Amino acid sequence: MSDWSERGAYVHDMRHRYSLELRPTDEFDARLRRAARTLESAGLIEPGATTAERFHPHMTLLRASEIREVRAEAVAKRLAGGHAEIRFAAASAFGEGRVLYLVPEVRSVLDRARANAIDAAPLDELDPLVYERKWTPHVTLAYSVPEATRELAHTALAELLPLEGAWGSVEIWDLDVRPTELEYSIDLGAARRR
Repeated sequence: MSDWSERGAYVHDMRHRYSLELRPTDEFDARLRRAARTLESAGLIEPGATTAERFHPHMTLLRASEIREVRAEAVAKRLAGGHAEIRFAAASAFGEGRVLYLVPEVRSVLDRARANAIDAAPLDELDPLVYERKWTPHVTLAYSVPEATRELAHTALAELLPLEGAWGSVEIWDLDVRPTELEYSIDLGAARRR
């Protein structure tokens, strides 16, 4: 177990070193990126935001000091059988509007998938905030939205909805290296075919 006072090269709290994420299919990823580029080309978000190396549409299920593959497998099992489809029908914001994100229309499958991941391995690996904070399932489309364009950006994003697609993979990422590294991935298309 890590010493929580330990700092990583890029992660300030090692309980956040690894991220368990849902990544969209290539087709859905392209649609999400087009929506973000629409905001950027209208001058509503920071220039270059949609081409930045760190911009990868995804949904973080949890972060931990260690994420065992069994957690990703638990999510894949929950999403198999036609449960990987997702529809975003609303937009919202964190941080006084600085971060724009998409809200899933139905979150019950995501809540169950996340609960399966939490229950699949020892709890001491998880950041205690997993239990202390309410989880907000979302996909961020814009970081650092300028204050002057926040309201217009939110309205413009809402006008692009709904966005529908499917999750393509469940992945574990190491966030304490640059660029971040993919540690493990399960193709949900393959999981659906089993």
